[in-house]
Order: sequence, then C-alpha cells, then structure tokens
Amino acid sequence: PAFEACDDGNDVDDDICSNACVSLGCGNGFVNEGEECDDGNLEEADACHPNCTLARCGDGVRRRDLEEGEEGHEACDDGNEIAEDACNGVCQVSVCGDGVVRTDIAAGEEGYEACDDGNESDTDACVTGCIVAACQDGFLRDDLAEGDDGFEVCDDGNEADDDACRNTCVEAACGDGVRRSDLPEGREGFEACDDGDQVNLNACTNSCVAARCGDGLVRVDIAEGAEGHEACDDGNNSTRDACARCQVGVCGDGFVRRGVEVCDDGNTEDGDDCDGDCQGPAPRFCEDPDGGGSEILRYQWQADSCQIGPSYEWANMNGASGIAYGDDSVTGPHPIGFTFTFYGEDYTQIFTTSNGTLHFARPNGSHCCSGQQMPAQRFSGPGIAAFWGDINSPNAKFRTIGQPGARQFIYERDGREYGRAQDLQQYQVILTEGSNEVTIHLRTAYFGGHSLAIGIQSADPALGLGVVFALSGQVTQYREKAFRFVPW
Repeated sequence: PAFEACDDGNDVDDDICSNACVSLGCGNGFVNEGEECDDGNLEEADACHPNCTLARCGDGVRRRDLEEGEEGHEACDDGNEIAEDACNGVCQVSVCGDGVVRTDIAAGEEGYEACDDGNESDTDACVTGCIVAACQDGFLRDDLAEGDDGFEVCDDGNEADDDACRNTCVEAACGDGVRRSDLPEGREGFEACDDGDQVNLNACTNSCVAARCGDGLVRVDIAEGAEGHEACDDGNNSTRDACARCQVGVCGDGFVRRGVEVCDDGNTEDGDDCDGDCQGPAPRFCEDPDGGGSEILRYQWQADSCQIGPSYEWANMNGASGIAYGDDSVTGPHPIGFTFTFYGEDYTQIFTTSNGTLHFARPNGSHCCSGQQMPAQRFSGPGIAAFWGDINSPNAKFRTIGQPGARQFIYERDGREYGRAQDLQQYQVILTEGSNEVTIHLRTAYFGGHSLAIGIQSADPALGLGVVFALSGQVTQYREKAFRFVPW
C-alpha cells in the first residue's frame, strides 16, 4: 500500500490529516493554507523558517544557504531595520565606503565614521577612513572650484607654515609674510626674508632677498648715520664711481673716483700723499710689489695694497646661474651680459675651465694640471688665469649685475686643490663694463701641491701680464685679497 504520513479515519480533507493521508502541518513539504513556504525541514538558516515563514533581511536570523554574491545572501542580520549600525539595511556588514554613515559608534572609537560617500576617492569631501576632508590631511581636493569654501591649491599633510604649502593649503609665495625654510640658498624659491609688504626699499626686497649694498635698490628705512644707511646704490661693487659702498663719493673718503679724482688718501689735508682737493699728486700706476705692467704690455696690474688699487669686496651671488664641472672640463659659452673689451677686441661671451681659467674664445683643453708663468705658450688666449692650477670640485656660478653702462659680470669658483681636499680656492672674477677692468677677489685661496699662476694674456702667447707664479711645493695663501688689471 502507498505510504501514509497519517490516517485520522475520516473523510474530512482540511483537518490535520488530509484524505490522502498527508499531514498538513508546517514541515510536510507542502504549502498549506496559512504558510508562506514549506521546505519540508526545520532548518532555521535557509529560505524557509521552521514556522513556514519566508526568510527576510531584518528577521534576526542570518541565512547561510547562499554564497556571497547570490541574491538574498546575508553577511549579518541583527533583527532591525536600522541601516546605520554594524549590520546595514541589506544585511551586509557595515564598512567605510558603503555609502552609509554609521551612527552607533562614538567619535574616537574604532570604526567611527564622520562621513561615508560610498567611493574610494581621497580627493573629495570624504577621504579614506571615512574622515571629513581637511586642509593638512595630505589629500588634495579636486571637487571644488577656486573660491569655494575648502578649496585647496596644495596639501602636503603637515602643519608647517614655512614650506612650499602653507598650513592654509595655499602655495607659499614671496610676499606672503612667511619666510620659507625648506630650501637651501641658491635653489629656486629660496627666501632670505619675507616681510609681507610691497616695499622694495627696506630690509627685505619684494623678491624676498635681504637688502644689501650693491643690489641697485636704495634703502629708505635706515636713518642717515645709522649702520646700513644708503645714500645711493648703483648696483655694483665698484668703489671708483660716484657711489662707493652706497655712499655718495666725496674727496676724502679714501676711494678714487675715476674721471673726478686723481687720488684720495682718506682725508682732505694738504701736504701728504694726496692734496686736499684730491686732484694730485697721485701715482700714475702701482709699483712693485703692489703693481706693475706697462704701456707696451697694454695693461697695468694693481693689488689692493696700492693707493689706487682695488678694494676687496666679495660680491653677493643670489640668483646666479650654476656651473657643474666634471674633472678637467670646459664649460660655455656663457653670456657676459654686455660688450667687454679685452686687448682691444670686443666680446659678449666667455668660457671657463675647471682648473681656474676663463677664456674669451673656446680654449684648447681644460688647462690641466698646473699653471705656468704668464704669458705662457700653453695658455689659450685671450683669457684670464684667475687661479690656474689643478682644481677639483664642481662648484661655480655666474651672474651679471648693475645698470647699463656700469654692469659687472661676476664669476665665482669654490674649488679644492687636486689631492688636497682641505685646501680651498674661493675666488671671484669681475669684468666691469665701460672701464673694461678685470678684478680678481681671493676670499680663501691656499695652494701648495701644484704650480699656480695668476695673470692675463692676449691671443698672442707672447703678450700677457703675470701677477703670481708659484712652483709646485711652494705654498701660496691668500685671504680677502684683490688684484685688478686696468687697460693702459
């Protein structure tokens, strides 16, 4: 006989046992009246509960019969309809980035969300970690237009106000009143000062360079008589024009003004080396050991120890262009910035070598590895032996300063003698427009392992003028010394 689940001995079909002898209770596998489902089992975590109701998100029972990704899958079910707690409204575990801001965790606790915009972008109002975007969080917002509240030009993720990105997320700029401290001197953007004003004639110029005598700007913030006062500033370091060390040149100041004074011994008394009106008598040229040269040689040289000689004035090189040398190398041509006359020929560019020489035409090699008495057959004239020896270190730079008619080309070298890294060669070569003078300033110059020469030479190897020559082993040492070569 057929299987009977029950048999109540009557022919009533809608009681506990049907006329087909099938139980009509929940779990019989048949959906009877009043049941939403009946899967024939009492498993609680599938699609049909033991009470024959359909499983649904929010019923408090987590379904385990579906794989992640299948419709109806539940990762959790906390029995409520609150979407902002640990188990969201679609029975998935709440996570940062699901687009729902949790409200069941206090600020500071793990899992707290201040925002949740449902994306992984770090450049909008809500960043990784469900944190509200803020200046200094290290994320640059791109969802706002300039002028909008919260707009960022930069965001470096720190609180420093003196680097490339201010703590207000705007780029640092000269004139913003905050001096940058993140750049070394010489790098683009370096600020020696920043006073935040638009006054160009005080201690800090509008280019954030500390004011100095010789920058071409006459300071107005220092009273006459006070240290640093400037009565003039013609943008050069010459002490032989109308403005010497930023004071108007006068007879008795110790500086001989070219074309105005024939001498100046620093006083206005008669009967000494220079008359009180600075008109004579004066030496025509500097005698040995303070100078030399002749009309035949076409130049005279002057040391700073001579009355009419140069004064040592180390030039400021802010804004200079850098030169990187290899070992025994030549660089150039570099622009002089004006026309410079040397031995009767005009030049507008110059070449340099790593071994202490400068040339107005491309030299034949780097002039390694020792200087020779000038004039020298080995020297490629026309040019200048500023500190001709065997010099290492890649550091050099140049710039042109001053106003037309009184401009100066300045070349600076910071070298080390080959094999003697402790021996410095720090010098500047200055070419002056108009006077066509060549001035060499030796800041710290020590040489002893190789022969050394200082001088000038024309294109003719027989025509030149030497100032210093020392053989290898003879120690040569200068500190704050100046030499000048003046056309005869």
